[in-house]
Amino acid sequence: MAAERWRSRTPRLTLGTLFRRFLAEGRYLPDGSLKTEAYLRHCERTGTYLAAFFGERTNPLDLNPHRLGLYVRARKAGNVNGRTVGTNCIKQEVMILKAAMNWACGVFEGGKPILARNPLDKYKVPREKNPKRPLIEEEVIDQLLDVADGVHPFLSVVVNLARHTGRRLSAILGLTWDDIDFEAGTIRWRAELDKKRKQWTTPIPKKSLAVLRAHRAAHPSIGATLLFPHPRNRRVPVTRHLAAWWLKRAFELAKVERPDGSLWHTFRRIVGHRAKGPSAQGRRRCRRLERHQHAAPVLPAARPRHDARRARLRAAPSALARESTRGDIAQRVIRRVPAAGSEDDRVLNGCLRSRCPLPPL
Repeated sequence: MAAERWRSRTPRLTLGTLFRRFLAEGRYLPDGSLKTEAYLRHCERTGTYLAAFFGERTNPLDLNPHRLGLYVRARKAGNVNGRTVGTNCIKQEVMILKAAMNWACGVFEGGKPILARNPLDKYKVPREKNPKRPLIEEEVIDQLLDVADGVHPFLSVVVNLARHTGRRLSAILGLTWDDIDFEAGTIRWRAELDKKRKQWTTPIPKKSLAVLRAHRAAHPSIGATLLFPHPRNRRVPVTRHLAAWWLKRAFELAKVERPDGSLWHTFRRIVGHRAKGPSAQGRRRCRRLERHQHAAPVLPAARPRHDARRARLRAAPSALARESTRGDIAQRVIRRVPAAGSEDDRVLNGCLRSRCPLPPL
């Protein structure tokens, strides 16, 4: 009876109370950095949708993978707020719900956590099976730069930084002149604008240095002032929505088809694609084909390694050279090295390239 009276006096944690306290008390990350306002707005919107579907007075412990699956299907069909969404949006909402529950499990009142356990701890977050990751061509970027000044003077500078630095749009729009060091030739990317809350200092790309100097000459400013202040409020940076409208307008003026599935992030992908190089893609696939089909490699970058192996065999023809194909599974002892250009040499060359078992010589 005493336990029941204690439960009646203790306020029960509801789904609505969980998100209100999470937004008020859980504004900081474990490392002490403040969460971004955009993320907190997303958390508030997620709490509103969940409370509308399950009920604001629902006990979080009553949620289970089955009930959450019903919400996922209803959210995707547009039955929650009248708008259909994709898998990535639902993924973010489920991750926010799990984060709020994990936070509640770590908040103690009266020696006990306000949430005894996370009922969705083992729930697998849905992921997009066919994500769209389009790339933008260099020729298209040049065409956008030709018409960028006709849209807004800031657009060409933002496109140049996105093209050569590969940083996210929010990090570029939030830059101040204190972050640009022309003497040292570096850019400081502050932690509060980074997705991983980590500060980076990178060299200014050579193709962006002259553009930044011209931008500063056209808009003289020093100190902690923004590189790209909002046209209506110079105290805040240009929003991502306005930057997206600028880029869409540039695509229209350049009469270029806009990438399907992404906009500003295509610049980030092209920097990574340029760093890796086209030859790096498909390398593993070619190696698998070589193992299964015993075919000669099609990658020119792999030839020097095989030529070096063959040269080491010819360097000591009197010694016994041991070659392993797959660890200790198959080993062959070559007692003589064939002369260069002979039929045996071509067989040996093909075996070394395809890593197939060596034939008896």
